[in-house]
Amino acid sequence: MSVAYEAARDAVLSLSDEVGLVERLARAHDVLATVDPVAHLPENLRFRCEELVADLSYGADSVHAALSRMSGADRHRLSERIVALFAEVARAFPGDL
Repeated sequence: MSVAYEAARDAVLSLSDEVGLVERLARAHDVLATVDPVAHLPENLRFRCEELVADLSYGADSVHAALSRMSGADRHRLSERIVALFAEVARAFPGDL
């Protein structure tokens, strides 16, 4: 199984935990941050992954601080982007399904 597929899958799974959304998104960030876009992703997905990881921690010293300052709508959009990234990674690595 590819590193990118496992990380994207685990990021989506972290969104289904029973803790608050900030904690779930922070866990998803930690998993996605392990992906080396150049080594693990096709070129067309590299920027999307890098951008998503950066947006999860945007403008703060810690991921939790960044997520806590965001609006609920922004956190919800980030969770949707994580699911969308997983869908794209799954299409890119169909053998991992």
